[in-house]
Amino acid sequence: MKKLALVLLLALTITGVALTKGMTNPPLNARECKMLLAPGRFQNRDAGTQQFVDLLTALCKKQGIKATFQLYEEGSPRLVSFLDTPGLELYPKSFILRRRQYAEIEKHVKVKKANDKFELTMKFRNLDPTVVIAAEILPAPGYKSKVSFEEKVLIRDTSIDKVYDYSAKVTLDKKPGDTLQDYATVYPGLQKTGVSPSSKIKRVNDIKVVEYSREIGTIDFTRGVFATVEMAVWYKEGESKPLIAEFSYKYKLKGGEPTNTTIYSSGQKSDDFGAALQKAAKDWIAVGVSKTGLIYQISGPDQD
Repeated sequence: MKKLALVLLLALTITGVALTKGMTNPPLNARECKMLLAPGRFQNRDAGTQQFVDLLTALCKKQGIKATFQLYEEGSPRLVSFLDTPGLELYPKSFILRRRQYAEIEKHVKVKKANDKFELTMKFRNLDPTVVIAAEILPAPGYKSKVSFEEKVLIRDTSIDKVYDYSAKVTLDKKPGDTLQDYATVYPGLQKTGVSPSSKIKRVNDIKVVEYSREIGTIDFTRGVFATVEMAVWYKEGESKPLIAEFSYKYKLKGGEPTNTTIYSSGQKSDDFGAALQKAAKDWIAVGVSKTGLIYQISGPDQD
């Protein structure tokens, strides 16, 4: 019996190594920390952002962290849509399809015109980095793409959680079609999700998000690692009341670093700052919600 158990364990180990192509500690491209903020704080985006920047400035000074903050002009608004089958079959399998387009926005956050070109992103997300890096998310040959493997640090009201994202982003002139098979011409890995190729692909819960975002500065986490700091506010199309706000900072990892980045001084300093920010901004944090949860209409926090 012990011998059989040992054989099974060895087989599972070999299978795991094969799936991850020997990458038991795969290299990361970037690390991003995110915190969702109560939308009521951003009824006036400029005023809310400035108040949060004042909080960040005071915290960095207290922590002895070099940072530069200023309110840059907002970029052009983007129309954000999440795509799935009518039965939401991709999301439970950890696959996320997202479409983003620059758009002209009228009063009351109504989309006047969306850019003809759009950005399509396929993500696979999991708590285990070796599972993430084994996912088939790459586009078909012929598509230029930006591929990234990132560690996400999610600062919530009572916890700080980590999850891993493997994503591939392409720019298209027109949507592939309206079935999973159509989208599989761009991302062949969709054929291996177990979802029927004839399944329709549509906007999740028919929710269109209008996103306003801007850079608000940089934070120096030592070792030449500078994080870009951003603020984003989401609205449902046609609604003037914010849906959610998000503070984030992200830094690239030169040449790729292993997933245990906290052993490096920059990673440790970032983690310490995140923990301090959780305490300092406790009255700002949105409780019990996530961006994808708001779109998929799932109660409670999930992975993002």
